[in-house]
Amino acid sequence: MTLFRDPTHYSENSVVQKSEASYLIDKADINFASKKLLDVGSGDGKLSALMSNMGAEVTGIDISESMVNFSTHNYPNCRFFQGDAQDLTKHAINYNIITSFNCLHWISDIERVLSGIKAKLEKDGIFLGLIYPRCVGLWDAADWCENLPEYKVSSKLFVNPYCFHTKSDMENLLTQVGFTNIKLWEEERQTTFQTKEEFKGYIMGWLPHYHYYGQSFIKPWLHKYMELTDQMTNTEVTMEYKTIFFIAS
Repeated sequence: MTLFRDPTHYSENSVVQKSEASYLIDKADINFASKKLLDVGSGDGKLSALMSNMGAEVTGIDISESMVNFSTHNYPNCRFFQGDAQDLTKHAINYNIITSFNCLHWISDIERVLSGIKAKLEKDGIFLGLIYPRCVGLWDAADWCENLPEYKVSSKLFVNPYCFHTKSDMENLLTQVGFTNIKLWEEERQTTFQTKEEFKGYIMGWLPHYHYYGQSFIKPWLHKYMELTDQMTNTEVTMEYKTIFFIAS
């Protein structure tokens, strides 16, 4: 299953990803000027470009060729290349700052990636990132849909590539790979979409079930999500979720 096949759709429907990363960047209050920065899981490139505009010399890495082509075309002030986050130790240079905003939950061997990040940081380098723990409404609705008659057979072959980690998981992992100065916290967050169509666009930009089962999955999924979150009569949709933020060195 290939995720993020449509970088244009993702770029136009990733308001949550951008707002969470921007919030952390503001919170961290880091001087990006002239710093060598590696953005792991750079996606459509908009966050890489944001940090480049703040003065950093940005290199972005993403496993998706279409995302890399999109970001290279749209943000020529940064360098982008296709690569696996699990192979960071192969990089020839070290970085002052490494970021990963909407990537780590897609990686099965997260410890290997974090170890590679630690290895490629300069001695006084900073790792800035975030990850999302399990959002009950989103995933309970997806689990429910998997058991519908029309999906039950194909569900036997479906493996969710999204990996769930808790705050304590992340703290332990960062410590295990050698980070000693760790600021890590979890916040309850929410985003309101003005219409259901806007919310569907966001969900279709990343939900692995959509890419596996197809367009037909979204209608029952949305109905169940609205039911589970007590929003059946609403025209707008408020998505509540948690984000784990961290700044480590």
